[in-house]
Parts: sequence; C-alpha cells; structure tokens
Amino acid sequence: MNDPTGSNYVQLYNATAATDPTAPAECQENYEVGDILAGFFMPPVTGKNGYTYTVQELAFFSYFYGGPSFAVNGWFSNNGTLTTDAGAACSPF
Repeated sequence: MNDPTGSNYVQLYNATAATDPTAPAECQENYEVGDILAGFFMPPVTGKNGYTYTVQELAFFSYFYGGPSFAVNGWFSNNGTLTTDAGAACSPF
C-alpha cells in the first residue's frame, strides 16, 4: 500500500523541499509516502492495551502528482505539514 518494494516510480521530485526549502535538491524517483516526512509524526495514540503508538506522517497522492489536493482541507499529508505539491520535476543539476 505504501510501496514497500520501492519500485513504484514517479517523475523526479525534490525530496527535501517540503521539509527544508533551503537544502540542496535531493531528487527521488520512487513513490515513498514516508520518505519526505521522515521525523514528522502524528500525535501519539494510546491503545486499549495501554501501549502508546507513534505513527509517522505520510504524504498523499496529490503531493507527488500535483495539486490542487483533493484530500480533506486541501492537505497534501495526513497531518497537514505539507502545504503544497512537490512542484516541477526535480533536476539534480
């Protein structure tokens, strides 16, 4: 569901622009919904078993394939961190 094999290719996108616009472009070509939000987590949820789960935030389809987002609130990720799509195709040069 979240491309665990890493073989679901998309046009090159800047994997760092969403979280650090000042960083050099790191072009990525596979649809990995968690890569661009590594380190961003949803609010913790405590289950009935008493264990607290911390789930990573994930990017939506519209982030990779262009806006406007058709998700709730026009979001590009499930906790609203991403506010725009990935933009134009990335160039590593």
